[in-house]
Amino acid sequence: KRGTPRPPTTTSTTTSEEEEDEEDASASRQESNEDEEDVDEEDEDEEDKEEEEEEEVEDESKRKERQKSQKENEEKEAHELAKTMMNKKAARLYGRMQHGIAQKKAKVDNLHKRRRDLELEKDNPGNKSMNLLKLERKRKERKEIGNRYTETGGTMKKKKKKNKAT
Repeated sequence: KRGTPRPPTTTSTTTSEEEEDEEDASASRQESNEDEEDVDEEDEDEEDKEEEEEEEVEDESKRKERQKSQKENEEKEAHELAKTMMNKKAARLYGRMQHGIAQKKAKVDNLHKRRRDLELEKDNPGNKSMNLLKLERKRKERKEIGNRYTETGGTMKKKKKKNKAT
């Protein structure tokens, strides 16, 4: 075993009882050292496992990012190659199509962001997103405008004009 001190062996004449006592003492010391080593090894094993899991998560995220960037690069190269092979009219049309697709994607991304913000607000009522705060402020302003208008006695209904038929 590692780290266990062994009693020095002597060639002097000792009685068998003394040898047995020394062996018992060394055996009990070894057992206590083994117990301590087991506990230390278990702690080290747990720490190693946690570190490995963290490294795996980091490695996986880095790998995903690399794959994503490679995919984007391949798509860009494919678009550039396709454009170089087209005539002027087709290339221009292709460019406009890609611009439209990018605009749609931006709108969708914006909607997803808003959804995430609203879901975060539902989960954490104290943490309100900027969009939600703006929405609440606008609702409050509209209510105030409506209340002020009703206080004046005005109405939004159109009056029917009476036709004078004589």
